[in-house]
Amino acid sequence: NVTLDGQGHLIDGDDSGGTDYGVTATGRKNITVKNLNVTDFRDGFYLASTNNSYIENVTAYSNIEYGIVLFDSSDNNQLSNIMANSNDIAGIAFDSSSHNNQLLNITANSNFFGFYLQSSSNNSIFSLAVSNATFGISISDSFDNSIQNVVLNNSKQNAIVVVSSSSRNNLLRNITITNTNSSFRDLFFQTAGINGTQLIDMHHIGNYSFTGSGGTIIVKDSRYGEIKFLQAVNGSGTNF
Repeated sequence: NVTLDGQGHLIDGDDSGGTDYGVTATGRKNITVKNLNVTDFRDGFYLASTNNSYIENVTAYSNIEYGIVLFDSSDNNQLSNIMANSNDIAGIAFDSSSHNNQLLNITANSNFFGFYLQSSSNNSIFSLAVSNATFGISISDSFDNSIQNVVLNNSKQNAIVVVSSSSRNNLLRNITITNTNSSFRDLFFQTAGINGTQLIDMHHIGNYSFTGSGGTIIVKDSRYGEIKFLQAVNGSGTNF
């Protein structure tokens, strides 16, 4: 077991890009990184093939690509109490078969993607605040994820975008969406055949679009009940 406790210090890169990271671990397990601030690297925190580890009480800002990225089968990790702002690609990303991770108490402001899921499944995201992102949340080729208790404010393009028919059976619960650019969507299913999405206690979805033939969804309000669409929902509109 290895613990890196930054005790509130800052690691400041030189903005050169390349392959420099503030903190990186490859092929590791049972590590803890905490109480650390990282800026001006390619990625603030980069974990590849790293499992059963913790990142907690950190900030990652003004990095050239990602604030924090779990990559290449990084599984069973927990990220908590994190601020990831002004990163050029994403505040936080789970990518390339990174499964069964937990994300808790996250603030992500002014990133291109607030939170980005790519080819990663069975992850749990709870208590996420995203503002001033180009895209609030992006889900691509990722299934069986749970995203709950989220605020998405002032998205410059789509607040939530779901891509690929393999992005099935994701649960979106108690997500508040405000001030999305009116030229874009609060909820955008970019690909037909995205099935099994659960929309639970999402009391206002403004502009929405289900591309092509659409996909099957389940809409539930804990106060009133559930509607399960057995056939695909398609088209676009307002006030879903």
